[in-house]
This record gives sequence, structure tokens and C-alpha cells, in this order.
Amino acid sequence: MSNTPAQDHPTPDRAAQLLDRVASLYSITLCEHADIRSRLANLGLEDACVLDAFNAGYSNGTLLNTIPARGTLRSELGALGILGRKGRKLVEEFTGHITFPVLDANGNTSGIMAERPDLDAADMLTVPAEGLHIWNRAAARRHTDLLLTGSVLDALALFVSGVENTVAAPRDSWLDSVSMLHGEGVGRVTALVTEADPDTPVPGPQISLPNCIRPVALLAQNGKQALCDAVAVALRDSGVESSAAKSMSGSDGLCLTLGPRAYRVLALKRGPNVLRATIRAEFAGRLHVDTLNLYRASVRKALCADLVRAFDQPPELIDSEIAKLIIACEQHEPEEQASVASVGPPPVSPEERERAEALGRSSDLLDRIRQDCEHCGLVGETDGKLLCYLAAVSRKLPEPLSVLILSSSGAGKSALQNVTLSLCPPEDVVKLTSLTGRALFYQDQGSLRHKVLALEEVAGAGEAAYAIRNLISAGELVISTTVRDRTTGRLTTTENRVEGPTAVFCTTTKPTVDPETRSRFFVLGIDESCEQTASILAWQRAREAVVASTGSTDVDDIRAVHRNFQRLLRPIRVVNPLAPLLTYGTSRLQARRDQPKYLGLIRAIAFLRQMSKPIKTWSVEGEEPFEYVEADLDDVRAANALMTATLGGGLDELSSPARDLLLTIERFVHERSRELDTPPIPRASVTFTRRDLREHCGWSNYRVHTYLGELAELQYVLAESSRSGVCHRYRLAHDGGGAEVDGLGLGLKSVEQLERELAELPDPHDYSGTVRPKNHSATS
Repeated sequence: MSNTPAQDHPTPDRAAQLLDRVASLYSITLCEHADIRSRLANLGLEDACVLDAFNAGYSNGTLLNTIPARGTLRSELGALGILGRKGRKLVEEFTGHITFPVLDANGNTSGIMAERPDLDAADMLTVPAEGLHIWNRAAARRHTDLLLTGSVLDALALFVSGVENTVAAPRDSWLDSVSMLHGEGVGRVTALVTEADPDTPVPGPQISLPNCIRPVALLAQNGKQALCDAVAVALRDSGVESSAAKSMSGSDGLCLTLGPRAYRVLALKRGPNVLRATIRAEFAGRLHVDTLNLYRASVRKALCADLVRAFDQPPELIDSEIAKLIIACEQHEPEEQASVASVGPPPVSPEERERAEALGRSSDLLDRIRQDCEHCGLVGETDGKLLCYLAAVSRKLPEPLSVLILSSSGAGKSALQNVTLSLCPPEDVVKLTSLTGRALFYQDQGSLRHKVLALEEVAGAGEAAYAIRNLISAGELVISTTVRDRTTGRLTTTENRVEGPTAVFCTTTKPTVDPETRSRFFVLGIDESCEQTASILAWQRAREAVVASTGSTDVDDIRAVHRNFQRLLRPIRVVNPLAPLLTYGTSRLQARRDQPKYLGLIRAIAFLRQMSKPIKTWSVEGEEPFEYVEADLDDVRAANALMTATLGGGLDELSSPARDLLLTIERFVHERSRELDTPPIPRASVTFTRRDLREHCGWSNYRVHTYLGELAELQYVLAESSRSGVCHRYRLAHDGGGAEVDGLGLGLKSVEQLERELAELPDPHDYSGTVRPKNHSATS
């Protein structure tokens, strides 16, 4: 720097005032020089908001023209080092430089740093020469780790690239600057060394970019992301941790070391307006513990006063450490939550993809699903396990299917649900044991989107029946609640939206499920026959004869294949060109909800078999084309069989156990009528007691009592009136045949009839005109 004339130094307040006025003048000058702003833009420093935030300026050498020749102003500026002499001529020291005011701990201007806007010029001028000057000193109040550079332009390049915990200081004062930052509570200061710092003493850890290139040069060449990535790599390779607070965080809280003071945060609870925690502060053998809400200004003020009094430290220092503590708490993520948040679908290797696609392309895919469920421990239930699998896969469709499994206790309803869902990717299944009335309304917005919601027992979600019904029907849940604005104190409304669609699985032993809820499900029963029981017992014995590890490995392999297969299913549309030819019974009002289930089942089967179908493109003029697969006769045949086996017996609203009991009663009454010595009498005249039924069929009293009550409610069985002290007696309300199931009662058109109708079309191989517009084009 040039020699300055001997002058009296202005007072500190006067010096801060003069430096601030000069910095403001330079800032105005920068706005007037488009060529200088263009040079900064070429360096990647074109963000006007950042330049304004740091009050960047430019000295064009005209400062002397704006100040009077007489008076003390020139001498005061000379004493500060802003003016100097070259020979006998008074000049500006910063002419041709970009300027940045330097603020002290109180926010007052304590100096000015200046650099030329060139990549080759790395010398930084700083005035006044006395004192320590750190640019962006406010970062020490927000961050526990700082990155130190010897150039303001380098620090600004890092800042605009996202590395905001950056400060700049003259290289010859790095040691003192680092000591001062540590005294203000900064945990670690890492020096970024460039080619301009070969002999600079470096305090503490240091890093460098490739070839010791300057950050501003790397920003100009490759952009912000490249600079940010290069810094991250340099920090990682040097072993420097990015955050002292984060490195000591755990599931129960976090520890933060700020200089010689240690803070421990316990029982952290966060919310929109709450940051409650127990703060344990320790310094020089003294301890302070308090539980408070850090989002309340009055609480923070009281905490600061308590720590200043307990630790005998400056209020500004403690206040800055509280600010860092709040930021650390906001950024803290418990280990359990971090691990849960990171859970996602694992990558599918080429070998796994090949096995999964082989399953999807197999011609006997539906039979393979039944066999694999059997290998996983689900004996029998041929139709039930396939329907459950299809419902689980339908979660990927806009209108998924939902299943309610109703059976006696211990029949295997949970096994059917659990085995089927074990073949689904874990990230797509949400299993709950109990559910309160409004719990679903407050889920995260996308937490149930295209997922399976599995409830262990309907009784555990009785209060949530309304939410479940709306989730199935509308595909979303929306709740509006009132909250009190903490700023104004007024009551306002806030809305929470939970998006579907969601496939819902439930199990229950009670036949008296709410009809509104029941009508939205496929209601499945469990085979409770003696033959099925014998098969299950035989399987249980056979399992004990197999080496446990071998069986477990086979099951794991089966599950892995099915999970990968489902992950590979594309969210593709399904078009059913056969739909106009299909029929459904119209005698029951319930058909309005049952036919969509039928069409959805066809859609789910076609979606499941997408890998063995040609992918077609639907293109309509004026609309964006999309890919789709078509449902065919094989899909309809499989859907008809499942509908007959599941809904076909439900036209009379009987549950599966009640139907089994009715069949048992009919056989029992038929045998009783033959045993009588008198000529055969109508079976509806034969009476019996609950004990007679228990002894005949071996059912428990609970099962007989529950399902006999259902038959009496629906008047399939009539209870004879009795006097007090006399056992109740029952008789059939019909003379037999009441439990017979006619699958055609659904009104479904057989596949054979569809084939005959298709054969009568002008082109039996083209039935697409029944549903597609005339101006469409579909290509495979």
C-alpha cells in the first residue's frame, strides 16, 4: 500500500461512519458500471441479490472528486488507508478494485476489503491496517464449522455455490483470525489453500481443490455444482467432518461443542411452532440445565441471561451460540428416522431381473402364484390366495381392489393375508394392528399412495371405518381443522390431504360388519372343512421333517422373485375392449358396486399379465398418446371363475362360516328325518338344539352361537318359542336347498358365449371398434 500522509486517526465511531459511507458510494458506482458487472458475471458472480446482500462495490477513482479539498475529511480517509500518495499526488488505494465492507460482531463497518476482478490477481487489500478483519463474520453465528479463504472473491464464489459457511481473512492474519473465531464459539475452521498460499501458515485442518485452483476460477470454468462437489470431495478425502454437531448426534439427542462450552440437547420435540428440548450446558466445571421452547423469544432471552450469569461470558457470544443451537436442532435427524427415510426399493440386479421377468412371461402365471403361496405355507385356499395376490398388485392401478377376510377364529384368515402380502415389496405395504378414528387423516400426503394398507383385525380399526370407506371410494382423504395462529391469536383453518389410491386388507371374525364398509370389499371366506383341516395338519407335520434352513431359503427365494416381479410391473393403463359385451345381474341394487369389482378384477389380471402381452399405443388427435395393454378372453375366464367362487355365494349376504353351518344343518336334518320310525316328514319340521349341532359337527359353542344367530337373523333358521327353563329349539325355514350356490346368479356371461358373439362380428379378430373412437390409431 502507498505511503499515507501523517494524519490523526478518527474516533472509532467516526471511522465506522466514514467506512460505511465510502462502501455505500462504491456500491452505487458498481451499479453504474455495466462493464464491471459483466466481468463479475464472467466469473460466475452474477447474482445481484448476493452482491447487494454483501454491499459489493467498485472503485473507479472518482472518490476525490466527491469530497471537499478543504477540511479534515481527506486527512481522515488518508488515516484509514482509503487515500494514499503516489509521489506528491493524492490517490485512491482501491481504484480498479471490487470492494466489500467488513462488519464487526455488532454489525458495524470496521473495514473494507478489495480485490481486482481478475483470476490472476489474488492480492487482497484491507483497510484499515489495524485490527482483525473477517469477511462474512456473521457465518460464525449460524455455523459450527467454517471454511477460511484468503480471498473475498473465492469466498463469494463458494457462497453462491451453496457453501455458505465460508469466511475470508488476510492471509497474514489467519492465525489470529482462527483464534478469534474459536473464541466466538466456532468448533472447527478449515483453511482452503490455493496456489496463492504457498507459504501461508495454516492453523488446523486444510483442504485444497484439484491442482490448487482458486474457487472463483473453478466456478468460472465449470459452474456452481462442480465447485460445490469439488469442495465436498476435498472435505471427504481429507477426513474433515462437515459438522461437529452432526457427528455427535444420536437417537436420544445431540451434543454440540462451541469453543470451550459443551451443549447437550435431550428429549427434542419439533413442530410447526414448537422446538422443545432439555438443554444441558457445561463450561469450566459449571453446569446449567433447563427445559424450554427455543422458538419463544422471551424464553431464549431468559436462557441467554441465565448462561451469561452462570458462565460469566459476554451476552453477544452466548446469544450467537443459542442461535447455532437452534439451527443444529432443526437440522438434527434421529438415527431411526434417518434409516426409515432412507428405505426404498433396492436395486434389481440383471440376474434378479431375468428371474422376475421369466415369472411374468410364464403362460401359467396364475397357477405359479397359487403354487408359490403353497410353498410359503398357505395350504389350500386356491381362489382366495389368488384373489388376495391380485388385490395386492392392483395397488399400482388407479382403482385398486380391497379384500375383507371373514372366518372363524383360528381358521387361517391372518395366514392368508400375511402370506400374500409377504410376496409384496416391503416398501409398498403398511401393516397396522390398531387404528384410531382420525389417524389416517394425518398421514403424510404420499404415505399411502399406491400402497397396501393391511389391518390385522377390523375390531382394531372400528373408529376408522369412515376414513377407510372414503379412502377406498374417493382415493384420498382430506381434513380441514382449526388451529390458533401464534402470531395473531386468531383461529384459522389448515388442510391436510392424504393421497391414494390404496388397496385395503382387513380380517375379522364378526359377520356383523357394517354394510357400508363391507360393500366396498371383496368378502372372502376360509375353507373350514375337515378335509382342509387334515391338509393343514399334514403340512405342519411334513414341515417338521424338513431341515429348517433349507425350507427357509426356498421361501426367501420365492419371495424375492415375486417382490422383484412386482417392482418391475410398469404403471401402464389397461383397456378392456370386451367390456361392452360383458353382462352383470340387475336384480340386486348391490350390483352397482359389485360390477366395478368385476371389471376391476379383469383389469388387475390383465395388468398382472402385462409382460406376456403386446404393449400398444393409443393415439387420438389432440391428445397425448399413451401405452396400454388389452384385457383378453383368458383374463375374463379367470375373473369369472374368481367371481363365482367369491361373490357367487354372497348374493344372499351369508358369511362363509354361516353357509357352512347351513349346509351342515341341512345334512343333519336330513339324517334325523330318515331315523324317525314314522313316514318321512318335511325337513323344515325337524327341530334341534345348539347342543345337537355341537355334538353332530364338532363345532365350539362360540361358533355355533355366532353363526346360528346369523342364520336366524336372515331367517334361514327359525327359533321355536319356548317357556322359561326349556331349551331353545330351532328348525329350518325351508325344506332344503337354501344353501345351494348358483354362480350364474351373478349374471356373468360365459367365455363360450363371448366367443360365439365375437365369431359373429364381421372381423372376429378385431373387436376393438366396440370401445375405441373412429379417429384412433393403436399400434403394437
